[in-house]
Amino acid sequence: MEVALPAPAHYRPWSKGVYDVSPNLKPLGTDFGNGEADRHFAQIDTDFDRYRQNRLASYRECRDKYFATESLPSHLLSHVYEVLSRRLRDDHPEFFDSDGESFASNLSGERFFYSAGKFDRGNLPEGIDHPLEALVWQIQADFALVHRTPDGRDRIVTILVTAPSHWRPQDKLGLSFFESHQVVPGFERINATAPKMVDAMISKGPFVRFVWGIDSDDRLNHHPDPPPGEDPITWKGRQFETGDLWVRYERQTLLGVPEANAGIFLIHAKTLPVSQLTPDERLTLRSAVVSMSDQALAYKGFAAGRQYLLNRLLKN
Repeated sequence: MEVALPAPAHYRPWSKGVYDVSPNLKPLGTDFGNGEADRHFAQIDTDFDRYRQNRLASYRECRDKYFATESLPSHLLSHVYEVLSRRLRDDHPEFFDSDGESFASNLSGERFFYSAGKFDRGNLPEGIDHPLEALVWQIQADFALVHRTPDGRDRIVTILVTAPSHWRPQDKLGLSFFESHQVVPGFERINATAPKMVDAMISKGPFVRFVWGIDSDDRLNHHPDPPPGEDPITWKGRQFETGDLWVRYERQTLLGVPEANAGIFLIHAKTLPVSQLTPDERLTLRSAVVSMSDQALAYKGFAAGRQYLLNRLLKN
């Protein structure tokens, strides 16, 4: 029996009207007005096919641009797979079925098998050959796995991101969670509490947080290296002089796997037309852009088109 998909959940992470860089971790399940969806680690909604088509197109272009992994110890891989597959099934029993050996989705129609360290691709699309990769293909969000070694160093050991926001997923493999964010202006202030935040990711939670920006298109994939044949300027999606504007934001959820000293990090990119915002929401968004430092404006791609952007956010 086919189950109807819910409408997408919506958020306004700029609602304070001030741009800041902070962990801003909130308990998963915090009420943002979206009912049950706010409690889900991975949200599934009527946009499922949009994300699926983006992932298919990204892999057709070049899988290695979007997926990277190390050779993971068997106990780490097994624990993380078990935790993630169980969470997906528990959050969405109407869409996913798992019996400890197989995992099936009635959204994609795919079934695969992972047990005792052995992975069988089943009927997955061509090129998928890792059990965590197979799981992430069944949801809309992207994925990173952070592992902390006995000496206290954390590293990103697996990453699958087909909706990157102007950064290269393959460059993040092997970096600590905070090294991977060093390009973000102001993030260095968070490094003082880095060990505590990583410990919270692994041992506490789960958590949710948000980041946001503005683009001139609603394309999910903003890898900085465009596919062959794409115009680099158009691909970048930051032409603010004319045309439509979208708020692009990420719902990031964190789930600890303490028995494996690891943390699962999901990144669900969403796009919202500025034309659908109320006048007050537009003014609050404008205030947040005004509050940005020069470094933050450059990082977000607003520096050159800042005045166009501010002028257009004044319009109803």
